[in-house]
Amino acid sequence: MALMALGFFVAVPVAYADDEPSLGVSSTTLEERREHREEEREEREERREDRREDRQQNLEDRREDRQEKLTNELGGRIQNHITRFVRILGAAIERVEKFITRVDARADELDTQGKNTAPARAHLVTAEAELALAEAALVEIQADLTAGLATTTPPTRDELKSLFADTKETLNESKEHIREAFKAVREAVEALKELVEPDDSEDDD
Repeated sequence: MALMALGFFVAVPVAYADDEPSLGVSSTTLEERREHREEEREEREERREDRREDRQQNLEDRREDRQEKLTNELGGRIQNHITRFVRILGAAIERVEKFITRVDARADELDTQGKNTAPARAHLVTAEAELALAEAALVEIQADLTAGLATTTPPTRDELKSLFADTKETLNESKEHIREAFKAVREAVEALKELVEPDDSEDDD
């Protein structure tokens, strides 16, 4: 009897054990979890890559903006510098022209006295020719400056430096022509002085 009871109590847990659900994880579930973790890892990597690309693009954009700003500032400085010199040289040309007008008027007076003013007038012709070349150089500078800056795409720093070098050379050419014109006017003045100095000597006698 006791053996039968013991057998009963032993059999019951065995039966219950057979009825309990399995606590193990199937291979399908593990595979899904692995796939999920792999997807999450790939998504994180993509987000990190996107952030890196965004940062790089932002850096490039800021660099380009800074470069464009510097280039624009350089272009503005070059334009202001050249424009100022063109204005200065233009004023110098006007002064020499007024000088020529006064000397030419003096030559007219001496003509009425029967003086030979041809040598002086030859110097004035030379001066006027030099001024014409100086003015042509200034016109060329303005044209080059306008063409160099008024482009569909902003000029590069190298292009601006090249434009400045070319323009500076033309400015120097214009300055030299003005200098030669002024020299010719002074020679005209000296030629006219020679016409009147003998008369002054006679008056003193």
